[in-house]
Amino acid sequence: IRAKFESDIAEERVLRTVKRSIEDYWSGSFELDGRIVNIRAEVSVRRLNPGEPFSVDALRLIEGPYTSALRDGMQLSRKFEYTTPAHEFGHIIGLQDEYSEAYDGPSRSSVYRVNDSSLMSSHSGILHPRHFRQAYELLKP
Repeated sequence: IRAKFESDIAEERVLRTVKRSIEDYWSGSFELDGRIVNIRAEVSVRRLNPGEPFSVDALRLIEGPYTSALRDGMQLSRKFEYTTPAHEFGHIIGLQDEYSEAYDGPSRSSVYRVNDSSLMSSHSGILHPRHFRQAYELLKP
């Protein structure tokens, strides 16, 4: 998986962290028709010069008040965990969140259901072969 980001974020440390997070987590394998398919992410992040516009052929990496995947890239808040860019990248390529939130009427409270073993559910999780298979299916021509 090759991903090209452009960013107006000035801190080189942030840009390196985004690159490493995605490349670290989005490298793995799954079985398909009796053979092993290896997936490896290759990410480039180019810092834009002040006032330089984003190009149309790159994903945008911008700073914002909260962290989220965007239609054309990713927004990061000032404080984010190392796993966050990898989680948001999963959304960029089409994976859904694996946690759920509901309201419990009798107790008048929110109820969260989290799978701690999955990165698409919890910051303490990992990507499983099913995630790599799903990404493969979503990205194949």
